[in-house]
Amino acid sequence: MRRRTTKWRAVAIFALIGLLSCNGAGGEQASCDPKTCTIGTHCVEQSTTCVRWDVRVDADDLQITDFVIADGPPTKASAEVVTTSESEPQFYITAYRKVTGDLLLGIYDRVDERFYFQNVDQRGNAGRTAKLALDSKASPMIAYSNDTGSSLHFAHFSDGWQLSTIDATADVSHDISLTVDSKDYAHVAYRDATHGMLRYARQQANSYWQNAVVDNANDASPPMPASEQCDEQRRLETRRGVGYGTSIDIYGGIPIISYHDADCATLRMATLGAEESWEISTIGQYPPSADRYGHIIYRPVGRFSRIFDYQTPQNAGGIVVIFNDAWRGNLDVMTQMGEIRTRYIVDDGVIPREPWGASKSVVAQDIVVAVGQRNIWILHSNLDENLRLTRLWQGEDLTLDAKTHTLNRPTARSAVIATHADNVYLIVQDKKDGRIQFSQLDLSAWLDES
Repeated sequence: MRRRTTKWRAVAIFALIGLLSCNGAGGEQASCDPKTCTIGTHCVEQSTTCVRWDVRVDADDLQITDFVIADGPPTKASAEVVTTSESEPQFYITAYRKVTGDLLLGIYDRVDERFYFQNVDQRGNAGRTAKLALDSKASPMIAYSNDTGSSLHFAHFSDGWQLSTIDATADVSHDISLTVDSKDYAHVAYRDATHGMLRYARQQANSYWQNAVVDNANDASPPMPASEQCDEQRRLETRRGVGYGTSIDIYGGIPIISYHDADCATLRMATLGAEESWEISTIGQYPPSADRYGHIIYRPVGRFSRIFDYQTPQNAGGIVVIFNDAWRGNLDVMTQMGEIRTRYIVDDGVIPREPWGASKSVVAQDIVVAVGQRNIWILHSNLDENLRLTRLWQGEDLTLDAKTHTLNRPTARSAVIATHADNVYLIVQDKKDGRIQFSQLDLSAWLDES
């Protein structure tokens, strides 16, 4: 009996030692709780607190997909967002890691002057296409593709990354756009390549998504005026469908989407109307014409477009659509105030070249828009892959004025801009080695004539 008692005492001592090694003072668990980690931090093995994410990625292995700026770091759901004009902005980018097929989020560190990356989705082939937005607490939301199943997914940082599937019914991983409404629900527009449709998804509670068809190219009675409908024979010959270059925003609480109809080479706008039905109108279109051989030509408009709700300095709200006119090689803008639509050419691609005069370049490729407090900034490129930045503002006569300069930047694999307090920040990823260049632009050349 004496030996057995000693044996069990020894077992109890070793168990107590193990218990103490796993618990902190007062019996509190010393292991890290992932729900306490803020954006950019996570728990690692044997850690008691959250540590900074730092996924080391070779620059040539990255593809930057989007860029947003927050007034500051995210707050907890129970806290209030407090921002001032002196607040330090937080810079976020999404990126695709090509070797592993991972979706990454990058957060800029001013001290180290570089982005620290963290994993968002490591399930493979995730995030080759991604769009980034922020909720009212400055927490990132990402709508992104998964190429393995050609499906569409969503990530939201709320007590860690919460992942959900938006749509996996077809090849729906193309031409994604994302916006967030005043209740922090996400809205996504995207192209269904299987059926040639434009689709829309609205986030509901508990990670549930409500999906709908906005424009079915094969619909015999589309929800648009007969004069704007695409010729049936043209659709049969082309069979490319609709929903290219989508852009979505919320106007007066109502989703609005701009997109390209590839069959008719037309830029269209869809507005969610009564009884959850979509109303479709045409923003830009050229009538078909014949070339000298008698072949019918369709002049494309709006392959690239961005739509948004914009409040002017005079508090006159309206819809603005920025798009490319591929036939004329211009950057155009359409404004809609009430029922009145006005179209402007804001960059005709004419470049002065002394002493030879001016030359014409096709511009408005790969449009990126940043909406500031007093200005709209448009980053685009020409066919020579030169980056151009156009400033758009409202003049004294309430018409739009514009000014464009070519940016002296290397050939870009990708380029994105964002604005904070009307400061403009540019990220350019070098086409050759993938190197990321991040800078705040000197805007004096754009502002000296306003």
